[in-house]
Formats: sequence, C-alpha cells, structure tokens
Amino acid sequence: MSTSSPRLDEGSNQRLGLVWFALIAVSILWGTMGIATQAALRDGLAPYTLTALRMTVASAILIMYLVASRTRILLSRHFLSDGLIMALGQVVLPSVLFAAALQRLPAGAVCLFFALVPAATALWMRIFLRAALGRRASLGLGLAMAGTVLVALNTPEAVNSSDSGFGIGLILGAVLVASLHGIYAKRHAGHPLFEVIAPQILIGTFLLVATGFFAQAIDWQGLSLGTWAVVAYLAIGVTVVPAVVLWWLFKRASAMKVALVNYLFPLVALAVGVIWFGERFSEEFVIGGLVLLAGVALVETGVKGMPLAGVGLRPCPDTGGLQIKHQTTRGDGQS
Repeated sequence: MSTSSPRLDEGSNQRLGLVWFALIAVSILWGTMGIATQAALRDGLAPYTLTALRMTVASAILIMYLVASRTRILLSRHFLSDGLIMALGQVVLPSVLFAAALQRLPAGAVCLFFALVPAATALWMRIFLRAALGRRASLGLGLAMAGTVLVALNTPEAVNSSDSGFGIGLILGAVLVASLHGIYAKRHAGHPLFEVIAPQILIGTFLLVATGFFAQAIDWQGLSLGTWAVVAYLAIGVTVVPAVVLWWLFKRASAMKVALVNYLFPLVALAVGVIWFGERFSEEFVIGGLVLLAGVALVETGVKGMPLAGVGLRPCPDTGGLQIKHQTTRGDGQS
C-alpha cells in the first residue's frame, strides 16, 4: 500500500491554508467597503466624485505596475469597444449606484443586496442565452427573490435618510447592471483575468474623470487628510489588493471555492456595520438575508457546467486588443 510523502502533504496543507487566508482577507476587505464608503460620503464627498477619485488612484497604481513590468497594451477597435462596455458595466455604473445607495441604506444591507449578482447573472443567462437552469438553480432563484423581498421589507433607513425605497432601487440597479456585464464578460473567458480587469479599470477611470470634469461633477477641493486616507483605502484595500488576490486565487483554487467570497463579505459587512456604526437589524431581516444567501449558493452550484456561450453571444477572438503583451529585451539591451 502506497502512502503519500509527508513533505507533499505539508506543502498541500500550506497551500490550502494560504487559499483560505486569501479568501478571508478578500472577504474582510470587501466587507469594509460599505462603511469606508459611508465614511467618505459623510465627509461631504458626492458618490460620483468618490468613485472618480477612487478609480483614479487605482489606475495610477495599475499604470505604475505596467511601467515597472515593462508591459504594453495593444490598442485596437476590439480593445476600445469591449473595454468601453465592460468599463461601463463593471466600473462606472455599479460603483456610482453602490455609493449612492449607501447614502440611504445601512452598509450591511447594501452589501447583502449586492451579493445577488451571481443569481441575477443566472437569470440573464436564462433570458438571453436560453440556458436551462435546472431544478437546483431555479429553486435558488426563487429563494433569492423571496429573501430579497423579506430583506427589502425590513431594511432600516440610514441615518438622516428617509428614502430607503429609492436606495433599494439603486442597489438593485447596480446588481442588474453588474450581472448583465457578467454575461458579456463570458466572451472573454479564454483571456487571463488581468487582461480583462486592466482595460476596464483604465477606460472606466477615463470615462469618470473626463465626464466629471466636463460636467463639473468632480469637487475634490478642500478634502481633509482623513478623507483622502479613506479614498486611498478604497482604491488600494478594496479595489487593487482584492483584484490581485483574486487573480492569485483563480490560479490555485476552484471557481466554487473562490465563489465563497460572495457569501462571506456580506456577513463581514453586517458585522462591521453593527460594531462600527451601531446598525441594528430585525430578526426578519436576518432570516431574509440567510434565505437570500442560500438561494444564491444554490444558483451558483446549479449553473456549474453550463455553456459559456449561447445564442447571440460570440466568444471573444483570441487575437484582440485585450491582450497585454510583455516587452522582451534583446541581447543588445533594446526591447
């Protein structure tokens, strides 16, 4: 009878430990996103300005990495068109709607609603790709919707806000936009994750800053050092670091395990909101949240193995502008 090597077992356990550490780290960072955003909003930043500043800092870090790693992006019509669609669907609209919802709702409730993205993605797959979801996924969608209704009916209002219904509409709009983008992003399943994330961050930042300056919608003068620190945390701790960690996780863990972040970070957000801001939630809200997360889990486990492309969804070509090519240095020192 053969036995595995103790050294191999030790290495496997260490890698598993690193994977779980990374999952928990991303969940904690994303879980603090709501209260950090609310802290900046309470300092007087508008949702659009906050999003533009946050993505500008994140893009500056990304550009420094591209320069340091001697990486260049090949511009093309494919890069600009797909990058524009993904930037709008993943960076601009969801981020602004998310921040606007946090003006009207507790941070924990907003993050809990945003956990609906996988379930909404499956629903779009059913509508646009005519995908058969199966019994488990269909049951999950039903539970997620029931949980959403229960949470919505029992969501408390944020401080100094009397329009929680509008806030729920904003965050559900962010969910619908982000999940619809998830369908379109499946065209790029053959690309490395970084080659998809980098263009949408850069183009999204350009759209936010250019539109903001043109419409005079960005007002960053007079911000305190503390507010800039919060913006830097949102850019680095909530945007850049989780993206890098998830990039690392997708190479070393199954998609099912990485998807655990979708259920952990809303729980972290609820806990942080209770501890930090003294948010209080009713028993009906908690039950609805658990039903919502259980439904999302059923949807995600039920749609595994479904085709990535279907009716009206053409795969992204292998040779496109989304490719990021590293410059190589020849022996004479020229690249």
